[in-house]
Amino acid sequence: MKHIVKQTKNVIHHKIKTRKHVDPNDSAVDSRDVKLTYLTEEAKISLGEGMVGAEANKRLDAEVQHREKTRAIFEAVFPEQFKSKSELIVEPENYNCLRYLVDTHDKFCTPFEDYSLKYVKYLVNKCETGTDK
Repeated sequence: MKHIVKQTKNVIHHKIKTRKHVDPNDSAVDSRDVKLTYLTEEAKISLGEGMVGAEANKRLDAEVQHREKTRAIFEAVFPEQFKSKSELIVEPENYNCLRYLVDTHDKFCTPFEDYSLKYVKYLVNKCETGTDK
């Protein structure tokens, strides 16, 4: 995991260092990645600043771990979607089922947040098809 954080920091640092002008299309960040981008920038800026840098790296590491855990949970529960590129039904009609699955996730995992919301489509598909395929 540390190599992922280091690699991310290096890529961002390289982009900033070599950028001669800001291209709005190049600097756009997926809304689910804003927190990760912010924490990466914070860690990069605070390198060599003792405790401030250490705390920034801890927050970044925690976010990366959270993302890996979230992905692992959904990959374990819905392995077919991660293997297959087939179309999912993502427009909910069975809201009772969806509410139940969201509440179950919130109770046994953590509440959905910006990053984990990208996996709600698997819950919707399960409710609409009765299958995880």
